[in-house]
Amino acid sequence: MKPSTPWLASIFFSLIAPHAMASEASDAKAYDLAFKTIRQSRLLTTKQLDCVFLMIDDNDGKVATVDVREKHNKKCGGAPETAPQMFSLNIDLKTGAVQWDGNDDMEMRPVPRQLGDADTWQPLGQGWSRYNNSRFGTIAEIPALFKSVDLPPENGDGRAFNADDGARLWVSASYGPYVVTDTFAAYKVWLAKETKPERATYKAEGKGWLVLSGIDGSTVVYTKVIEGCGAGHEVHIEYPVPKRAFYDPIVTRLSRTLRCQTPRE
Repeated sequence: MKPSTPWLASIFFSLIAPHAMASEASDAKAYDLAFKTIRQSRLLTTKQLDCVFLMIDDNDGKVATVDVREKHNKKCGGAPETAPQMFSLNIDLKTGAVQWDGNDDMEMRPVPRQLGDADTWQPLGQGWSRYNNSRFGTIAEIPALFKSVDLPPENGDGRAFNADDGARLWVSASYGPYVVTDTFAAYKVWLAKETKPERATYKAEGKGWLVLSGIDGSTVVYTKVIEGCGAGHEVHIEYPVPKRAFYDPIVTRLSRTLRCQTPRE
């Protein structure tokens, strides 16, 4: 398909897969709205945009579904014969309203105006998403096996997640380090003291972070807390001892990706 305007050509050249499902004008509008939504709502970073392509899954002239898939090549990595789907966009071609399934429950919901306007999940591919808390700016990468337990709490301090095998995960933040104690260093001492001994048989720490882990009965417990953006940010996970080999790599990624970004006012 050939774009109808020169400025669309550069977008189509790298992002759009061939298809033959609806009229050229209707498809062009769908691609245009999809690309603008991804950029304006920051659904993908600039780097990620270089390694994805858009493909229309359905278009009846009124509503179009556009899939966003990973582009695998020498530059982007991955197996060239595969193109995993990151998320889909449902686009009302008349009103321009856009929904996506890039959230924790993977159901179609309105696209947030901009990353940071609300708690968001940014798809990363291969079953992982980047969770961003809008109040404290907490960020962590979370696997799809964890589903959000409920709506976000009224105080907006984070989320709780459950997995089908009984594992539980919490990603949260608070001003605790400066309410319970005066400094983050003092808070680490307080937190270690307040944690049940069986849940803190392993301890590691550095400037601005603390890790406590242990086994409580038949459950592995892991907590990491970091300082940043004027608050304390925490990831806490509990999972069955028999599934330790499965969850240990997940814990490593959760821990490594825990950080914060100062929320926009």
